[in-house]
Amino acid sequence: MTNASLSPKSNQVLGLSVTIAVHVALALMFVLSLHTALPPVLPEPVPVKLLRDAPSPKPETKPLPPIATAVTHPQVTVPVLIVPEVKVADQPKPVLPKLDRPNAITLPPPAPPPAPAARSEDKELDFQAKLMAHLNSLKRYPADAKRQGKAGVVMVRFRIDRAGHMLSYRIEQGSGHVLLDEETARLMQRADPFPAPPDSVTGDELEFVVPVQYKLG
Repeated sequence: MTNASLSPKSNQVLGLSVTIAVHVALALMFVLSLHTALPPVLPEPVPVKLLRDAPSPKPETKPLPPIATAVTHPQVTVPVLIVPEVKVADQPKPVLPKLDRPNAITLPPPAPPPAPAARSEDKELDFQAKLMAHLNSLKRYPADAKRQGKAGVVMVRFRIDRAGHMLSYRIEQGSGHVLLDEETARLMQRADPFPAPPDSVTGDELEFVVPVQYKLG
């Protein structure tokens, strides 16, 4: 009987048988490989015996030195000093003098004389007053300014030497009226020389700023 004479149904059964046989063979090979891969049997555990700690050597005890006996000192008797009591005699209270007027006011003592610095300051103020008096004695009210009713104050800055001679001057602040400012400039020229400064006012050159006032009435 040849392969050509086999029916299609017989071919299917044969192929299925071959497939099953292959799978069984592969399964047997897998089982054998697992059996060889298992680890060997572990040996039985060795019993471990716990040893107790060796007894520690006892510390060597040394005898303590003998305790010295306490030294006793003889008692010393201190004499007690008795201070006699001293009585202080009562002092009489001071008697204040009676005033004739019960409401009398006691005046303070007179003030001491001023110090030299204060005296020099007073002399400086006196010298400044002399300068102002000197300027006022030479001041003239311009007729045109008085007729027009113009008034004001002119601030002048000037310097003098120890002899009172004027070194320079300028109008520091005008009055707002030309007639009054011009008259002030002429006044400074007429005022030279000024009063000489006293010895208490120091400096080779002295500078001042003074007001020149022009007031109606």
